[in-house]
Amino acid sequence: VRAGAIKLLPDMATQNRPCIADLMSGPIQTLIKDENSTPRLALAHALQPLGEILGENATVAMIVPVAMALLQDSDYEVQLAMLEHMAGLCRIIGTRSFDQSLFPHVNALNNAQHWRVRREYIKGLATMLGADVMEGAEPPGAVVV
Repeated sequence: VRAGAIKLLPDMATQNRPCIADLMSGPIQTLIKDENSTPRLALAHALQPLGEILGENATVAMIVPVAMALLQDSDYEVQLAMLEHMAGLCRIIGTRSFDQSLFPHVNALNNAQHWRVRREYIKGLATMLGADVMEGAEPPGAVVV
């Protein structure tokens, strides 16, 4: 139910922007700490579309703190989802804001334990640089499940 409600955030933002600030300061902060990773994963996927609707200033103020917390999530799938959307968030908030806020948290994942997170980190950097060089690449000796 929580994950389904999170998927509706972008639609809610287009219809009622003022309510998003209340959601980001209250219920969303609770969902970041949810013991079930499903709502956190849904939230990771909802942040970029929400940022596209809210624009640069609101994204920096409301979305970036949530993104920073989710980049540090204990579940590697949540980290992967955040990394998948980093290029989009960078486009929304601009390179300077990205470098000052999100990049240190993104860069910390270059030493992540899970190889898929490290792979997505490299792929995300390549995407932000305008090259999709990692498509289909697997690390040497990796067992894909």
